[in-house]
Amino acid sequence: MTTDSLLGTWKLKEWSRIAADGTVTHPFTAEATGRLIYAANGLMSAFLMTPDWSVAAERAGARGVTAYSARWELLGDIVHHAVDFASDPRMLGETLRRRVVPTADGFILETLSAVGRADRESIHRLEWVRED
Repeated sequence: MTTDSLLGTWKLKEWSRIAADGTVTHPFTAEATGRLIYAANGLMSAFLMTPDWSVAAERAGARGVTAYSARWELLGDIVHHAVDFASDPRMLGETLRRRVVPTADGFILETLSAVGRADRESIHRLEWVRED
């Protein structure tokens, strides 16, 4: 992948979480939806949600939406997201790292530990396809 090949708007095809023991689950259900935007000016945004999310559910403590915006940079096969806006305040100021794996119709982002953080116990695997 190159910086130019990441530019544009992407639609979530599948989001899975792979635990250390190999167990696969689907955060926000197997029908999770999302949009990812990489802009040429170095900004990106990501929005993920469960299809049945509602404000009432969120107020009741159910997590059903994750969103953030960041400055981004591709270094080899790792994209760095320096988060400056986020729905989860724990993400603010973090530099999230994602391994980029090309596919026939888009790419997969695999979560790595944030810069300066311990290794992750699980990997989130998000498959994206171009949205026209």
